[in-house]
Amino acid sequence: MSTSLLKQPNTVKAVAGAVLGAVLFGAEIGYWGQAQSMVSFNRAMTGSVDIEPSANEVTLMTCTLYIVGTIFALPPVTRIFAGGLGRRKTIMISGVLFAIAMAMQAASANLPHPASRSLLYAGRALLGVPVAFSVTTSPMFLSEISPKEHRGLITGMFQFTLAITIVIAGGIGLAIHTYYPDSDNGYQYTVWWMVPLGLCVTLVMYFNYESPQFLLISGKDEEAKEVFLYLRKGVDETKTHQEFESLRDEIAEEKAQGELNLKRLLSGYTLRLVMIVIFMQFLQQFSGMNILNNFAPKLYASVSSSADLLAWIATVVQFLGNIPSTLLVDRLGRRPLLISGAVFLAVLWGIIGILGATIIHHPSHCYKILDCPEGYECDTDEARYTSQSMATENICGDVGSSGYTSCSEGLTLVPSDTFNLDCLYSGDGVPTADNPYPTLALPVGYAFVALTFVINFVFNVTIGPIIWTYNAEIAPSIAQDQIVGLSAASNLCFNGILVSPVISSLIVATGFEAFWLFAAIMAVGAAFFYWLVETKDQSIAIVTEKWEEKLKCEYTGHHHAAITSNEPLDKQHPPTSDDKESSEERLIDQDEDVVEGENMEADA
Repeated sequence: MSTSLLKQPNTVKAVAGAVLGAVLFGAEIGYWGQAQSMVSFNRAMTGSVDIEPSANEVTLMTCTLYIVGTIFALPPVTRIFAGGLGRRKTIMISGVLFAIAMAMQAASANLPHPASRSLLYAGRALLGVPVAFSVTTSPMFLSEISPKEHRGLITGMFQFTLAITIVIAGGIGLAIHTYYPDSDNGYQYTVWWMVPLGLCVTLVMYFNYESPQFLLISGKDEEAKEVFLYLRKGVDETKTHQEFESLRDEIAEEKAQGELNLKRLLSGYTLRLVMIVIFMQFLQQFSGMNILNNFAPKLYASVSSSADLLAWIATVVQFLGNIPSTLLVDRLGRRPLLISGAVFLAVLWGIIGILGATIIHHPSHCYKILDCPEGYECDTDEARYTSQSMATENICGDVGSSGYTSCSEGLTLVPSDTFNLDCLYSGDGVPTADNPYPTLALPVGYAFVALTFVINFVFNVTIGPIIWTYNAEIAPSIAQDQIVGLSAASNLCFNGILVSPVISSLIVATGFEAFWLFAAIMAVGAAFFYWLVETKDQSIAIVTEKWEEKLKCEYTGHHHAAITSNEPLDKQHPPTSDDKESSEERLIDQDEDVVEGENMEADA
């Protein structure tokens, strides 16, 4: 029987501080989606509230964060910060950088164009650094301070906190956009409140402790023992000492092999783990969720005049999905949740693919009017055309009619939206020259909205949070900063690819058929997740041993028996000759260690 977290208050306090690293990424995601629809954002980007920035420019600004973030999550950087300065100090630095980056973006709303645009770009670029640090270091820190029986719950709190911050940041942006729709500087108010938020993260982490693993790696064994005893206050003392000794022995064995440089990282056992965590992030990002998020707002607009509200409700559904995830991950295990999530998503994408093939139609082109010929009336707001000839016939009449040539020459069309979603229709709702208003039947639209909510929920119960947990669990202590860094770098890189013109072109070219690709990826994912080693209730030493066996590749050769609470300690961890020789010394040390832990708690 594992010790309840409620009986480990010091661990709970440490987790409450470390999990705040997630708010940095969550706040960025939440505000950015709302900010782009504000006229004040238009003014900062183009100099006019009436001129929207092009889709490519918004994509470039979005990708800027992911490019910088990918670079700062790579092993050469994580070795300096998370692996050199430490997990705690890295999160502290990220809080300060986040505050500066958000202040720069907020201040851009009050500058004239093009200075406003330049400062906005600079703020987005700088924001990539704390985002990289947070998604790299916070899951790692949480994994390292967690009791193995509760590691899934605790590391899952990263995604839980991320999701609730997205809801809060998006809700603030939605409220400002709703009540001040015409404000030419309202964008800044979606951002300013994040400046003290970043500083709060730094302040809280200042009063937190460094992780025992990092202290052991740094050669600070006594301090590591003090922190470990402090965190495990409330757990059986004998078991706590045995767990610490196992961790210390494992790290000592890893350190004995020498420094883990890039060459060693990308060879043998660790190379195989690197490939696994990168592929896991590929499956998470190419599960189709981000593409769905691009489709959904346009479909929300087809069934409701409050499309922004429905989009925000979708983030609430995502948050709600994290609740059962955190409650189930340490009961069911990681593999069952990952497998079931992949299977459900494959089926749901298949249903959407069928809808796209039979009911919802996605034209290959979609235009709106930019310039109307002089003397003619045009609907530049709602009218949509699937071809140049359709628009010309609608505005100028039939070929050969009076004024047709001058009218057609004065008519200028532009793509309606990046994905041609403004021209989606069902049944008899096809746009024509006589009626250029595509219509999606309400039952079809509501069915799709319901599907998007179900997909959001399933993703956040399973693949969304569990992959972050799993990738942090399988990395050996010495390699954890670099492997988790590569995991985060690949996540940000794949994020950047998904918002790039490459994926936009795929959607334009294939329409709803793209979802069959995601169904296939999830089918592959289900098979891959079935192959994985289960990490539930296992120490890193046992997880490493299991992966050594599965991969047929030895890491340290240092093996440990699993520690369970259902067997006597001498059966759980049979004593070696060295253990027998030092057992009396360890028994004497235990009383001293307990006193050290109590003194540390009193200091805290």
